[in-house]
Amino acid sequence: MFDAEKWLTKIAEQQSIRQIAKELDVSNETLSRQLRNRSLSFEMVLTAARHYGVNPVAALVTAGFLSADEASIPTLESALELASDAQLVLAVAKRIGVSPSMLFDATMTQAADAASNIVRGSFGTVGGAGEDDVDVKQPPTKKRTAAKKGTRKADDAPHAE
Repeated sequence: MFDAEKWLTKIAEQQSIRQIAKELDVSNETLSRQLRNRSLSFEMVLTAARHYGVNPVAALVTAGFLSADEASIPTLESALELASDAQLVLAVAKRIGVSPSMLFDATMTQAADAASNIVRGSFGTVGGAGEDDVDVKQPPTKKRTAAKKGTRKADDAPHAE
């Protein structure tokens, strides 16, 4: 089932509903009412898809206004089969946040190690002995003063330091 709010916040990169409504030039009440009813109108899906750079036909399929057959959209499996190795690597690199040049310019072993470090975390074992024992010097605290002569009452309060 189509989760309208999840889809909309995903394509809008986690913006608030109020921000999305403003960007789409629709009232917050209209958008909120449609989301409360757990569906977006055909026009709202189309407007949002166009505004956020999503394929409008794919958005209409996702929202259930068109079937994949009607839209002639290939299945995930067939799309993956059509993608070249380079396209797949670029897509994976983008998803896991790796620079594609690192994957293409590195040896296969280096690329595999880099990818595995990202999946596991490049920090190895966290919480090992002595890891958190680094002595970091803090800058001296400055006493806050008011713009006029003298100090503020808050500066003399016991919690000010």
